Amino acid sequence: MSFEQAVGSYERGDLRAAWDACERAFDESEPDHRLLHLMGLIAFQLNRPGEAHSYLERAAEHAPEEARYLCDLALPCFARGDLQAGIARIDQALALQPDYLPALERKSAALMQLNRSSEALPLFETLAERDRHPQRVMSLALCLRSLGKLDEARSHLEEMLARHASCGQGWWLLAGLRRATRETDHLRAMESALESATNVDDKVPLLFALAKEHEDVGDFDHAFERYAEANALRRKGLAYDIEKDAALFARIMARDKAPAPARRAALADEDTPIFVVSMPRTGSTLVERILGAHSKVCAAGELPLVSRLVNGISARKGMPYPQALENISKGDLDAMRHAYLSRSRQWRDGSRYFVDKMPVNFLYLGLLAKIFPAAVFVHVYRNPVDTCLSCYRQLFGDYYQFSYDLGELGNWYGMYRELMAHWRRLLPGRILDVEYEALVSDPDAEARRLLEHCGLDWEPACLEFMEGGRAVRTPSAEQVRRGIYSDSVGRWKHYEGRLEPLLLALGRHIEA
Repeated sequence: MSFEQAVGSYERGDLRAAWDACERAFDESEPDHRLLHLMGLIAFQLNRPGEAHSYLERAAEHAPEEARYLCDLALPCFARGDLQAGIARIDQALALQPDYLPALERKSAALMQLNRSSEALPLFETLAERDRHPQRVMSLALCLRSLGKLDEARSHLEEMLARHASCGQGWWLLAGLRRATRETDHLRAMESALESATNVDDKVPLLFALAKEHEDVGDFDHAFERYAEANALRRKGLAYDIEKDAALFARIMARDKAPAPARRAALADEDTPIFVVSMPRTGSTLVERILGAHSKVCAAGELPLVSRLVNGISARKGMPYPQALENISKGDLDAMRHAYLSRSRQWRDGSRYFVDKMPVNFLYLGLLAKIFPAAVFVHVYRNPVDTCLSCYRQLFGDYYQFSYDLGELGNWYGMYRELMAHWRRLLPGRILDVEYEALVSDPDAEARRLLEHCGLDWEPACLEFMEGGRAVRTPSAEQVRRGIYSDSVGRWKHYEGRLEPLLLALGRHIEA
C-alpha cells in the first residue's frame, strides 16, 4: 500500500510525501526494483544526486533487463558534470532497447553539450522522423546550425512552422539562420502568428524574430519597437534583482585586494587552460576560433565547470562566493584544479592548451590565477553601446537576465567594467585585452598579439579558421561562419535616438 501511495504522491508532484511513503514501503518489506527506482528519481529531484545514484544503481542490478533504469542512471552522472559517464549508461540502455526514445533524447542532448554535433545528428534525425513535434524539429535544426548546415536547418523549420505557425521559438531560430531581404523575409507570416499566439513563451521569441527581420531589411523603427516589446514582456516574467548582483560584485572587489603572483611558464607536460572572458555578444567566439585553429590548441567552448566548482566549495563551507574562499587551503586549490582538468577532458582532444570561453568566468579571475598559475587570461571587449545593444537584441535562455532592460543592462555593464579594472590591478600583465573592432580591422596584427600572449608560435591557419569543421553552438554560430566581418561595428547608431536609458546608465564607460 505504501508504494502505491508513494507513486500517487510522486505523480502529484509532492516529493516529500512520496519520499516518506517510500521509506514506509522500504520498512514494510524487502524493496523491489520498482521502489528502488522511484526512490532514485525522488532523491534526484530533491537535489541529492549521490543518494539517487545509489538507489538507481541498485534498481538496475535488481532488474538488469530494464532499459529505463540504466537510462535514468545517467541523470546523477549529468548532475555532477560527468557527461561521458552518463552517455555510457545510456549506451547500455540502448543496447537493451535500441529504439528507447528517452535514451536517444538524453544522449543527443549530452553529445551537443560536448560539442559532438556530428555524432548527435543521426540521433536527432531519428527522433524527428519518429515524431515531428516542434521541439524535436527545433533540436534537429540547432544541431544542423552548429554544423553549418543552414539550408537543411531552414528547410526543417519551415516545414514545421507550416504546421505549427504559432511556435515562437521556431520563428526565432529561423530568423537567425540568414539575413532576411524583402524577397525572403517572413514578416507577414510572423505577424499573423503573433496575432494567434496565446502564451508568453511563443510571443516573446516571435517578437524577437520580427525585430530581427525588420532590422535585416533596414526598417529600424519597427525593429526597435518589436525589440522593446519583446524585452519588456520577457523582463516582466523574471524575478531578477540587479541589487543582488551589485552586492556580489562589491564583495568580490572587497575581498580580493592583494596582487596575485605573476604568471609562471607552463611545464612541459602541463595542461594549460586559456580563459577567454567577456560580456556576452562581444566576439569571444571569433577569438576562440582563431586560437582553436592553432595546432597546439583545442577550442573547448563554454565549459560549465568553474561556477560548478565554486558552488561546490560554497556548499561545503556553508557560505556564498567569495566568502567561501576565506582561508582556502592549498589542498582546496589543488582539488579544484584536479577536478577542473579531469572534468574538462571530455571536451578536449588531448592538446596541451585548451580554450574555455565561458563569458562570466571573469567573476573568478582572482581564484583562477591561484588554481592555475600558468593559465592564460584573454578579455574580449567592444564598444559599450554595441555590446549592450547586441545583448538587448538577443533572447538568451535562463541566463543573462540583466539584458532585458536598457537601464539594468547599462548598470550591469558598468559593474563588469569596474571588476575587470580591479582584476587588471591585481593581475598585472596576465590579462590580454582584445578589442573586437581592432580585431576585425587588422586581424593579422591582433591574432599575432593574441598568440604571443598565449606563448604560441604564429601559424597561418589561425586566420583560416573557417576551414575548420568544429561545431559552433552559441548564438554566434551563423555569424562566425561568415569569417571576420565588421558590419556589426557601430550598429547602435541605427537606434541612437531610442537608447537614452542605456546611454545614461553607461555614462563614463561610453568613452572608456
